[in-house]
Amino acid sequence: MSDSALYERPGGHPNAFSRQLYDRSPARPSMSLIMTQRRSLSSLPFDILLNIAELLEADEIVTLEKVCRSLRDFARSRSIWLKLAANMLDMCQPLPVNGFQRIWELNTPALSELVRHGRRLQHSWAKRSPKLIVPYKTIAAPKDEDIVWLSPITSKYTLCCTKGGKVMCWDVVKGECVAEWHSGADWEIWKCRVEFEERIVYFAMAKRVLTGNGTDCQLMALSFPSEVDGNLPSKPSFSQLSFFYFPGHVISVYLLDPLRRLLSAYIWIESTNTLGLYVLMDWAVPVYVFLNTGIPCDPLREWSCIGYDPENVVIHAEELQEEEEDRGFQFFYPYSFLQSLGSLHPPTSMRPSLVPPPRAIVHPFKRNHHPFGRYASQSAHFVRQWWPTLPHAEGIRRRSCTIILLTKRVPDPDPDDPAELPPDQPPPGTHLFTIAQHYFSVPLRTEQLRWWYVREPFEIVCFPHVLPGGAPAFVQENAAVMEDPAIGAFAELAAADVYAGTGVDAGVTGNADVPAADTANVANDAPAPEHGPDAQPEDEFIEDGDGVHVIPLIAVDFGCAVWLEYVHFGSDDKRLRFVTFPPVDADRTAEGFGYLSNDTDVRTLDVPPEIDLSKVCHIGIDQAQGTIILGLCTGFVYIMRYE
Repeated sequence: MSDSALYERPGGHPNAFSRQLYDRSPARPSMSLIMTQRRSLSSLPFDILLNIAELLEADEIVTLEKVCRSLRDFARSRSIWLKLAANMLDMCQPLPVNGFQRIWELNTPALSELVRHGRRLQHSWAKRSPKLIVPYKTIAAPKDEDIVWLSPITSKYTLCCTKGGKVMCWDVVKGECVAEWHSGADWEIWKCRVEFEERIVYFAMAKRVLTGNGTDCQLMALSFPSEVDGNLPSKPSFSQLSFFYFPGHVISVYLLDPLRRLLSAYIWIESTNTLGLYVLMDWAVPVYVFLNTGIPCDPLREWSCIGYDPENVVIHAEELQEEEEDRGFQFFYPYSFLQSLGSLHPPTSMRPSLVPPPRAIVHPFKRNHHPFGRYASQSAHFVRQWWPTLPHAEGIRRRSCTIILLTKRVPDPDPDDPAELPPDQPPPGTHLFTIAQHYFSVPLRTEQLRWWYVREPFEIVCFPHVLPGGAPAFVQENAAVMEDPAIGAFAELAAADVYAGTGVDAGVTGNADVPAADTANVANDAPAPEHGPDAQPEDEFIEDGDGVHVIPLIAVDFGCAVWLEYVHFGSDDKRLRFVTFPPVDADRTAEGFGYLSNDTDVRTLDVPPEIDLSKVCHIGIDQAQGTIILGLCTGFVYIMRYE
C-alpha cells in the first residue's frame, strides 16, 4: 500500500498515517532490541515523540532529521506539522499563507516552511524589533481619486474605497487593479469579512438617507476564481447580495456568518436611550427582526456583537468606570428565539417592542493601580481572529481582543501659578494617549478580564478627515452613526467579524448569570449621552483649535498595534511605533501578571527615507504577514513587510 493510500483511505488520520510510516522505517528498532537495550529518543513511541516535539521550536524539529533515519522520518511526518500549525492557531498566532491558500492542501514540506515562517514572524515581532524587508511595494491611487478606506484581504490582494465611490481590488504583488466596481457617491464601506475557503470577500456599504435618520445598506460580495499556476484565470467579480434600510441611528453593522447569510446591526433607540437589535436571519429571505433590548446605551460602555456562539447572537459590552470596577457584559439571544420574532415587513418605526435578552453574564475586571484613571476612551476596537484555519482540527479556541485608545488633554496652567514647564513635559493642550488591552471569550472568562496598558503616554499624530460630500466626518447629532473608515483600516477588517478558527470555549468559572429583568436595568442611573449612545468628550474624533475634526493614526490587529507619534512633545518630528500584547494564555488574575508594558515592549519601526510621515493619512497592519501599510495624502500607498 502506498503512503498516499494510507493517508487517503476512509477513516485515515494524519497521526495514524505518520505513525505507520515511522513504524515501517528501516531504522526503527525492533521490539526485541528495545526490550534488551537502553531506551533512546528514537525508540520512543510516536505519541510520546509528538508530545516532546510540541515543546520544541520548529527549526529544532528540522534538526532532528540529522540525528538518525527514524527521527528523520518522524521530523518529516505530516502530523507533527499539522499539530504545530493547530497549536499556533490556538495561541491566536496566524500562519502567513499566500493569498487564498488552504493550509490543509499544502504538501508536508510547504506546511513545514509555513509553520517555521510563522514562528519566525511571531518571534521577531514579540522579542525584538523586526527589520524592514526591501524592496517594498508602492501603489498609486487612481487619477483624481482619494482613498478613504483601505484594507488587506489576503497577502496578495487589497480592497479599497475611494471618495468618488469606486471599490477597487489590487493585486499588491503585481501592482495592478484586478477588479473595480462603482458604488455611487457617498457610499462607504462599513464592515468587511473574508471567507478563505470560499474565496469570497463580503462587505457592507452604507449611506445616510437624505431625509430622516435612516441608513441605506447594500451587501456586496467579491468572488475570486481559483488560481492556476499562481495566476487568476479571470477577474474577480462583484455582486450585490442584498439591499435594505435601517431605521434610525445605526451604531454598527456585523456580518456574523456569511455562510448562513446572517447579519445584525445595533441601532440607537432615541426615545428610550436603549440599544436596538436588528437581525436578518437570512439576508436572501425578506424576514426582519427588530427589537428593543432594554439595554441602556451607557456612554461609558463600548459595544461589540459576537457571532462565535453557534446558538446565539451575543451582544458583548464593556463598561469603563473611573472610581468603580470595570465590568464585562454578554447578552444572549438564541437564534431560534429571534426567528420566532421575525416579520415579513421591513421595520420603519423607531419604537420596536421591548424584548430583554433571555440570558446575560456580568463579570468584574480585576482592578489595577494604574496612572490612567483620568483618561477617557477615545476609540475602541474589538478584534477577532480573521486568519485561515484548519477546519477539522480539534481544540482551537476562539477568542477576541479588546483594544481601547485612552486619551486626556493636558490642562492649561494655573494663571496664579505660572510655573516654568520642564523640557520633557507635554505643553498645555496636548492630547496624551495610551493603549489598554485584554482578551475575552464567549462566555466570559475570569482570567482574561484585566487590562494591560502601555506604560508611557505618547502624543499620537492625527489627520483631518472629510466625508465624500465635503461635510465633516463627525457631526454631533450623528455621533453614534459615523464609524471612521480611516482609524486603523486593518483594525476595521479584523474587528468586523472576519474569518476565525473553529471551536468554542467550553465552560467558565465565576460567571454570574443575571436574569434578563435585572440586566435591562444595569447602569440605569448612568447619565444619558448628549448626542447618541457612544458620544462622550473627545470620543472618536478630536477637535483642533480651528474646529476641524481629526483622527488618530493608529491600527490594531489581534496581537499588536502600530501608530504614528511625535518623537518629542511639541515637535514636528514623527516616528512609526508598535507594541506587541502579552500572550493570549497568560492568567491576568495572577498577582505576578505585569499589567504595564516594560521599556522594551514599545519599539520603533524603520521607515524608507522617501516616505514623508507628515503626509500619512491612513495606517494599517496585517499581523499574519508582518506588514504595515501607509497611505499618503499624495495618492501613494506603501506596503512594507517587516521580519
